[in-house]
Amino acid sequence: MRRALLACGSAATAVLTVAGSAVAAEPEADLGVTVTASAPRARPGGLVDHTVTITNFGPAVAEPVATVHLPDGLSVVGIDADYCRERRRVLECRPPALPAGTARLVRVQGVVEPTATGTLRTTASVRSGTPDPDAANDTATLVTPVEPGTDLRVRLRGPRAARGSRVPVVAVVTNRGPRAADAVVLRLGAHGASLLTEPADHCVQTRRDRNAQYLTCELGPLAAGAQRTVRAFADRVAAGRTPHYAAAVSSPLGETAPRDNTSRAR
Repeated sequence: MRRALLACGSAATAVLTVAGSAVAAEPEADLGVTVTASAPRARPGGLVDHTVTITNFGPAVAEPVATVHLPDGLSVVGIDADYCRERRRVLECRPPALPAGTARLVRVQGVVEPTATGTLRTTASVRSGTPDPDAANDTATLVTPVEPGTDLRVRLRGPRAARGSRVPVVAVVTNRGPRAADAVVLRLGAHGASLLTEPADHCVQTRRDRNAQYLTCELGPLAAGAQRTVRAFADRVAAGRTPHYAAAVSSPLGETAPRDNTSRAR
């Protein structure tokens, strides 16, 4: 058996000579995969985006197949690649052929389930029919801690108003615990009426059109078990219409029971 090296331009090809015949070495492609998240910590009820990057480090072209195992505490709400399919939190992606030195990014949008605790563990792997000289970068794992949350609740009371009268529209925000919440925000909407609030509630108008008004109220911190009441007044009710009111509460802290984050009244 004898080995020879043939040079052609700037590229070199290994040739194995056996019994007078020459066979060229099979092309190789070093594929790699990484996983990153949009935030270092996840919050119950919050959004978390995962980005899976599939890279071909060369030297040959390859047709990759990536498999991503998403964590149990994440509900998938969007995938930005039409060559990916998700079933039971397992994502399989078959992008077009990747030339050497190129990459494909897949973004997965998810909502952290309110009951999620501990960590979210995401694993990804990549393979292809082209031999890979380095298997060390063919898998990746991302572990995202889940930050404990709390349960904010809002209740809205808004009786019907006759045209031209002012009636109270009361929103009661409660932190049901177990943690204190910082930067609590209450959003109010009125359809068919205008709302007036007290300066102490730190409410500002964020949008207004002919039939609707929207306010954002910065309530600040709220301890576990504490309540905050915002009293607004409905004014200039549209003629012939029954006004409708809506409220929503949120904070940067995770939400353990999002079903009571909104309330409606009329």
